[in-house]
Amino acid sequence: MAHHVSSCFPRSSVNLQDLTIQLGESVLYTNPQDSVSTAVISIVRHPSFNGNVLQGSDVALVKLACTVPFSCTIRLVPLASPGSYFLLGTLCWVTGWGDLRQNVALLEPPPAAGGGCEHQQPAGCRRFYRPEPIAKEMLCAGYFQGQKGFCEGDSGGPLVCQLQDKRWVQVAVVSSIRGCVEPSLPGVYARVSAYQPWIQHQVFLPGHLHRG
Repeated sequence: MAHHVSSCFPRSSVNLQDLTIQLGESVLYTNPQDSVSTAVISIVRHPSFNGNVLQGSDVALVKLACTVPFSCTIRLVPLASPGSYFLLGTLCWVTGWGDLRQNVALLEPPPAAGGGCEHQQPAGCRRFYRPEPIAKEMLCAGYFQGQKGFCEGDSGGPLVCQLQDKRWVQVAVVSSIRGCVEPSLPGVYARVSAYQPWIQHQVFLPGHLHRG
């Protein structure tokens, strides 16, 4: 499970006993019958993360306390493979529990909100964030008109994109948060494929994360 480190898991203030992972719930606070709640055993942050999300390594893995049964509402999403490339304009989808728009929170109990967006070229994105550099491990997605994308509170949300064979894969997680998306300011995400070797190493490391 990859997550946005700086706001989801700040290094100085995380108490594992205070964390619960809820799966299979698409409307907050409803606890549907087939949802699953589990405690957290450990959090593994990427060792290169320095607090600046635009410089990359803004990912973490969460080890759950129990094996999660799959159901119609709980399924795996494949991670984009190392070296995968998505053309400009590829259809993608980002979801999260954040604000609907600037200073407008989701109603309670809200369904998870989603927004379509398009993959953007890094060079085109970098000019909108100057003078701050954007690491090659990050990617940009959104519409230059700014009508859809992530918003405040969506940190760690998945960005999934559709392959040519119509399969969906998780390409990134929401990283840079500057309120909500704005015209000519695409969102910046941590590219999952850039961290696949590290993820695989952690998954199979004895005594750490493992596949159930």
